[in-house]
Amino acid sequence: MNPIETAIVDIVSAITNTPAADIDLDTDLRLDLNVDSLQGLQIMAAIERRFGLEVPDDELDQYTSVGVIAETVARLGGRPAGAPSRTV
Repeated sequence: MNPIETAIVDIVSAITNTPAADIDLDTDLRLDLNVDSLQGLQIMAAIERRFGLEVPDDELDQYTSVGVIAETVARLGGRPAGAPSRTV
């Protein structure tokens, strides 16, 4: 896993009290981990803080797995806290 994926797994693990070893890119947050709407908001708020980005609230239902969330964070240009900024 890359640093973004690892950070997201850590967040999901902490909020759901699920061992990180039991979470992979295909883990469905609702079906596999029984994430409810409050936990979903907590996960996304933690991801926004960790990666310094804002995810539109109307898109929250689309983020069903760690892999989908990681793709979105990468697309929005998020970086784990403390990571060097990219130069263009």
